[in-house]
Amino acid sequence: MSSDSNSPQETPTQPTLLKLSDDAIGMVRELLQYSLLLNINIVDSLKGLRLEVNPVTGNLIPSPAYVEAYNQMIQDLDARVDEVMKREEELEALATSEEESFDKDQVN
Repeated sequence: MSSDSNSPQETPTQPTLLKLSDDAIGMVRELLQYSLLLNINIVDSLKGLRLEVNPVTGNLIPSPAYVEAYNQMIQDLDARVDEVMKREEELEALATSEEESFDKDQVN
């Protein structure tokens, strides 16, 4: 085979190397904590992570839309935890009240 001198030479291109920003590393840390706390697979959490390139530094940062959705999810989770804690306190108070009432009946 003869080489056509007019065809462009294929040169190997260097891969684009990207670096995680501190914010991206912090998000990975939060996802790990979240996964451990809720006993869910970290792989699934990481698959959902969305990063973009910071045009100034060239580092990968969490996308603003992802951060907003993540923060909303955490706020919703916190509200649910607060609700459960409040209900547990109410049930505990009710149980204590019933025990005291039962003890008074036993004395009389």
